Formats: sequence, C-alpha cells, structure tokens
Amino acid sequence: MSKTKIQTDPSAIARVEQMDYSLLEAEKIARQAKRGNKSLKGNNSYAEKFYELRTNITRLFREMQSMAMPTANAGLERTIADIEKELGYFFDPKTSEYDRRDLRRHISMLVRTEVDPALKNSQQQKADFIPLEIVDKSRGYVVNVARQVNQCFQNDCFDACGVMTRRLLETLIIEVFEKKGLANNIKDGGGNYLMFSELVGRLINTPETPVGRTTKKELPTIATVLNNCAHSRTFNISKAQLVQYQAFIIISVQELMSLWDIRRP
Repeated sequence: MSKTKIQTDPSAIARVEQMDYSLLEAEKIARQAKRGNKSLKGNNSYAEKFYELRTNITRLFREMQSMAMPTANAGLERTIADIEKELGYFFDPKTSEYDRRDLRRHISMLVRTEVDPALKNSQQQKADFIPLEIVDKSRGYVVNVARQVNQCFQNDCFDACGVMTRRLLETLIIEVFEKKGLANNIKDGGGNYLMFSELVGRLINTPETPVGRTTKKELPTIATVLNNCAHSRTFNISKAQLVQYQAFIIISVQELMSLWDIRRP
C-alpha cells in the first residue's frame, strides 16, 4: 500500500520556512520542466507555477527586508543585497540545475543564520508602552486594554495607541470612584459618566482620590493630547510625542491602580 503524501500548506508556517518551502518547490518545478523539455518562460503550467513561486518568494523577501533594514548594520545590509542578487540568478531560466540547487542552499543559509536572528532580536527589543505587570492580576478587561495599548505601540499604530491609552485611564478613574463609593461624583444629571477630561479634573480635585504632584500637573495635558487622538480629524500623534508622555502616563496608571486597590487572588 502506497503512503499518502501529506501536502504542506505554506501559509500555515513561519516566514523563513515558507521561503525554504517555496525555493524547494521552484527548484523542483525547474527540474521537471527541463526533463519535460518545457520552457520556464513559455506558456505552460511549469512556467506559470515557477512565476507564482517567484512572486511569493519575492514578497516574503521584501517583508523580511522591510523589517530588518531599519535596524540593520552594514554586514546585514550586504547580506540582504547578496540574497537579492542570488534570487535573481536562482530564477533566471538559464541557470543550470546544479547552480540553482547551490543558490537555494546558500540563500536558505543566509536567511536562517543572519536575517532571521536579526528579525527576532528586533522583535524582542520592542518594549511595552505600559508594563503589563502594573495592571496584572486586576480585571481581565483592564489587562486586555493595556495589552492592546502595547500592541498598537509596537506595530507603529500610534493614534490607536493613544486612543487605547485614553480608554485605559478612563476605565481606571471610573473604577477608583466606584470603589470609593463616589460614582455619582463623576456622573452628569442624566446618570452618564463624564467625558475623559472632566473625569481627570474630578480625579485631581477630589480629596478622597489623592494623586501625586506629577499626575496633577501632567494628566490634564495628557488628556487633551489623547482626546485629539480619538476625535481630531487632522491630528496624528507621532511616536516621539507618545514617548514624551510615556513616563507620566505610567505614573498615572500606577497611582490609579494603587487607589483602586484591587488584585485577583
């Protein structure tokens, strides 16, 4: 009984493995085309598949290149340039079967030993905007919002980071007032919670919710900036602007967590 061959789905594996898989497939297609006396530039199934694989590999390479280049040193830049040149030779229909095999092996080696470690190192260096340990063991919805703050920041979605930071601070202020039995102090005549800037004003001016000098001074300005992230049609916050307020935001979150004084067992 013949064994059933399990097909690999390249979309379900990591980027480096996808490139290895696609290079092997392209090498196999080129070999089959040669044996069938078919052109890799002609109007046939081998040429179409070869072109499809070249497109996929080029996309993968460009993704890795865009991720690596912002922090690449001179050595990594040379490696990336070498890979690009070798991919051109690899997909040249005139390249011999043996040269294509050697090119595939060398490209794979360079990607695995130099490019992939650089990408992983770059990802590890992406710090949280708000350390999760500050809100850890509180309510799940608070932890989830803090996690989204960090994911937005790490993926350069800075306006979204500002909006989620605003939501986190707003949520914590409400939790503090509710915990202290002062929820009515932050509601309007219709029983609705006040807008964010007004919540901040009530927080820093209520004796039962004492915050430090830094929070009293900086949080109203932070509220204005974060409101613009949420509501201004023309304003886009930059990473530098967010980082400018990061320490003050962290201090405010820490103080609010302390005032809320709630931790899951």
